[in-house]
Amino acid sequence: MREAEVKAWAYLDSDNGFAAKKALSRKKKNEKLRGIPFAAKDVFEVASTPKSYGSQLYATEISKSSSSVVDTLVAAGAVFLGKTVTAEFALYKPGATCNPHNIEHTPGGSSSGSAAAVADCQAPIALGTQTAGSIVRPASYCGVIGYKPTLGRYSTTGVLETSPTLDTVGFFCRAAKDASLVDEVLAEIEPLNYAGEDPHKLTVGIYQHQSITEASPAVRAAMEVVETKFPIEMFDVKQVKPNSRFLDLNNIHKIVHAFEARRSLLSLEGFQISSVGSLTKEFLDSAQSISELEYDDALGRLLQLRERSLEVFDGCDVLVAPAAPDYAPHGIEGTGDPVFNRMWTALGVPCAAFPVIQLPGSLPLGLTLIGRPDEDQKLLKILQLMTP
Repeated sequence: MREAEVKAWAYLDSDNGFAAKKALSRKKKNEKLRGIPFAAKDVFEVASTPKSYGSQLYATEISKSSSSVVDTLVAAGAVFLGKTVTAEFALYKPGATCNPHNIEHTPGGSSSGSAAAVADCQAPIALGTQTAGSIVRPASYCGVIGYKPTLGRYSTTGVLETSPTLDTVGFFCRAAKDASLVDEVLAEIEPLNYAGEDPHKLTVGIYQHQSITEASPAVRAAMEVVETKFPIEMFDVKQVKPNSRFLDLNNIHKIVHAFEARRSLLSLEGFQISSVGSLTKEFLDSAQSISELEYDDALGRLLQLRERSLEVFDGCDVLVAPAAPDYAPHGIEGTGDPVFNRMWTALGVPCAAFPVIQLPGSLPLGLTLIGRPDEDQKLLKILQLMTP
């Protein structure tokens, strides 16, 4: 374990770690995750453990109860291992976590510690949240699977609120089959039975994102390489151009995110904007220029676009798009740009980041598999077919 270098943990419960081994000897019904350790980003409440939200303002606070998803994992037999580092208030000021593949690079954010802990094999499962690109981008940078489900699929009760319109609970793991299992547990559903399913080919759209000019040559190469991951006997692959109706989604997302984050955090008991980091303050101050009328207009347009989200798919079962502009940037002073994540978070559709390229000695690079709303299990099935 390389915690001294990676710095993934905000709080580590070593006693619970030993308890995981003991849990394996139990035999109870419905314990799909019996004895499996898991971590939770430090925006999730976990009873009797410290919380900080990545800020010194709350460094001495102790949670009185656990978030709903933490309770759900524990009920399934999983064992809580600890809290992972988050960017301050799940925004843009990073913590001390480094990319485990090269500690001179960022792991991404804001779910930095969760992505790094899973990538460094310190935890097999870690909870995260995404309001812009806080699961998908770190997963790409760290070479793991990051899953952001359909908006509202998992409970947000007991999780720090920054944007009620956008906040989404998700998780990190290292294998597609594990992602399906964790999804079943968190969504409290049974596995789909695909026996007798229509044998027609699935259609994959290679989405030509409107910001593709901001992607590096490596990302563009990955977009070409990814077509080989879809066996021709099961998939038809086609190019999909951006739908003009959705071209302003990134800007709409920015307005809603900033306005709601300022409103949510200023209403948080004990919050003092004068005591937060400069990056956090700069982001929250930017929201002061957004009028209530501008926010209402952006929110209205966003909700209308969600209702028409299937138009983006152009008849495809899933889409593939960049997860980040490039490999993880050098330095840990920033967390990278969510330019390729905002629209999918805004639409509330399920997304799975998955590794595509990792040459020996280099940083990993991933892409995003995007599913239709509420077709999470289908998306995860396709992920298993292409990443056995």
